[in-house]
Amino acid sequence: MERLEVVDTIKEKLALIVESDENIDEHIDLFNVGLDSIKTIRLVVELETVFDITIEDDDLVIENFSTLSKITDMVSNKIN
Repeated sequence: MERLEVVDTIKEKLALIVESDENIDEHIDLFNVGLDSIKTIRLVVELETVFDITIEDDDLVIENFSTLSKITDMVSNKIN
């Protein structure tokens, strides 16, 4: 799967979870647009389902979910 496809899919899921119409840039701090701990867990479940991956407990750190770019990197590494 190409990076752009991964970004678009994650962006779509994020917009639904944080209930935002705002354009989510790859480098914007997601915690400033409404992502919180509960919504992060919802996102993890969505990502695991959509991409057929497992996000390990060790991956559940703020740094991995702070931006769309960081989430994309983590998911891309798990896909490949």
